Amino acid sequence: MGDDVLIGDHLGAYRVTGGGDERGYSAVHRHSGRRVQLFVARTGGARELFERTRMFEALPHPGIARIVDRGVLTDHRSWLAIEVPNGLPLFELVARRPLPSAEVAQLVHDVADVLAFAHERGIAHGSLSLRSVVVTTGARAFPVAIVDFGIAAGDAAGDIAALGTIAYRAVTQLFPTANVEAVPGATPELAELIIAMLAREPSDRPTAVAVRAAARTEHDDHAHAAPRWSAPRWTPAPPITSDARATVSGEIVTTDRER
Repeated sequence: MGDDVLIGDHLGAYRVTGGGDERGYSAVHRHSGRRVQLFVARTGGARELFERTRMFEALPHPGIARIVDRGVLTDHRSWLAIEVPNGLPLFELVARRPLPSAEVAQLVHDVADVLAFAHERGIAHGSLSLRSVVVTTGARAFPVAIVDFGIAAGDAAGDIAALGTIAYRAVTQLFPTANVEAVPGATPELAELIIAMLAREPSDRPTAVAVRAAARTEHDDHAHAAPRWSAPRWTPAPPITSDARATVSGEIVTTDRER
């Protein structure tokens, strides 16, 4: 993160409104009002931000928040702006009420779809949580958006355990224990899936592709069709290797810092 960015500062066309932790700075566009998260390279940390930029550009999935702007400060530190999609943060939704199994099944399916896309390209999220997910509204092409890819290192099996924790909390509004054997309030099929994702041994957890298949819902003429579960054959989640990371070239657009 930047060393001296303050609330009220302007980076390009964006005014900083809060934050300053590993999840970036909250900011708004001074003309359009569009909300973003700003990430600023630390002094000497240009390569770190460049790697994050490459990672986002290597993941053109509609369920992953995208880069909407980038620039360079007058002290030559780079910054980039990641969209904050319109919608309801999942942690706010879960704080209001436990979600029924049908909604959690759809949520798991959608997030697993994003994870499968990333894992196939050698990229793990690394810090997935309720705060990572926005349930989108409006014209967006995908029902969820993950907004904080790239803030931590991780592996595919860790992402699956994190998704299991999200699902458990969505059903129960509680954190799972170390050894989960039941999921109060979940259907037996959903409980089986969540327990599998929370397996203590990483090699016992399903892949994102297997989770997506297990959580796949059947769409019919009924607006509120319940999910139909397929009995999965669990396969170990593959490790993310450093040489498997996708690379995409890009050129940083220079924009001076404004006050």
